[in-house]
Amino acid sequence: MVSTNQQELSSTLGLKDDEFLFSSESVTEGHPDKLCDIVSDSVLDACLAQDPYSYVACEAAIKAGMAMILGEITTKAKLDYEKVVRDAIKKVGYDDKIKGFDFKTCNVVVAIEKLNIYKNDNNNNNYYYYYYF
Repeated sequence: MVSTNQQELSSTLGLKDDEFLFSSESVTEGHPDKLCDIVSDSVLDACLAQDPYSYVACEAAIKAGMAMILGEITTKAKLDYEKVVRDAIKKVGYDDKIKGFDFKTCNVVVAIEKLNIYKNDNNNNNYYYYYYF
């Protein structure tokens, strides 16, 4: 079934009923998006290694000389997020300013809060939000 929004977009683009628009993002090796994915995945892996029931919603942003992780995480894992970020950058091979990035000297910003967990009470189909501040 095609949603109304999809139909409107198809009409705006002049697509026929049997045509569709496919789009995807692809970046080259060394692109900051690739490093961001590796850093975010490393944070997730570190959480799950210590607590398989971790709730992780983490993103990364990379700029010349700076790496930032941000989001919401609820876990019993005891992590040094800065070390996790630096280790991920080191593993990729960014170990000297000459290469454009150095895990030893980059500024690491950690903006992680506890995740708001949404749970379902199966007994009577009530839904609860748990907020951590």
